[in-house]
Amino acid sequence: MANSRKVKFALSVGIFLLLVVGGNVACWATPTDDSAQCLDAAKNALGSEAEVLKCGHLTAADALETIAVMRLKQLKETKEGIPVSRLVVLRRTKSQWITELAVDRNSRKN
Repeated sequence: MANSRKVKFALSVGIFLLLVVGGNVACWATPTDDSAQCLDAAKNALGSEAEVLKCGHLTAADALETIAVMRLKQLKETKEGIPVSRLVVLRRTKSQWITELAVDRNSRKN
């Protein structure tokens, strides 16, 4: 039963990511100072295995934002989404990174 819940959670987050990120990660073709800062923030929030899915000025020109995850390595990525165990949306305003959204296995729907 626990594995079933993990798979359902991974699929739900994968669908969420597909909607938010839209499958467009082409911005990683050329590393930039922004991408390095996003990766550093992701690793600080999630650990050394963190992966950045999207980095840039996603919602406002004055704030750098990143969508970062910890992938579930035991499940394969499919066209339906990316299985993850944790997801964060981070925003840098001035010099401080703030967690705008955190989703993990302990997250609950109200």
